[in-house]
Amino acid sequence: VFFDASKKLFSAAFEKSVWAFRQAFLVHCKASGIDHVVFPHWYSQEWKDHVAEWRPSFFLLANDDVELDVDDGDDEEERKLRGFFHALLLRCLSAKTHVALLRGLQFRGHRIMAFTLEPDLYS
Repeated sequence: VFFDASKKLFSAAFEKSVWAFRQAFLVHCKASGIDHVVFPHWYSQEWKDHVAEWRPSFFLLANDDVELDVDDGDDEEERKLRGFFHALLLRCLSAKTHVALLRGLQFRGHRIMAFTLEPDLYS
């Protein structure tokens, strides 16, 4: 699953190179028949419908801070980009789906251990 909304974050953190790699990877997936889907952002109705249809067990998300290279006078834009992964994390939890975090991921034998957040299923 890919989100076009990540373009601003990737561009601010890594200039254009990571976004170009992402686009090349998407072309490769399409040409090779690898199952993938692209949404404009995680607030779109298409994303909500996709999650409701596929009912994933969990989402594996990054929660690290990303070093940003934004203009010195654009504090508002920097604050929005810094909250990028948190907004995605909260959106996934609101879909009543568990979230596993990449930071702290460990391999133990045939198991993968991760810090997880579970949605409030009681409301």
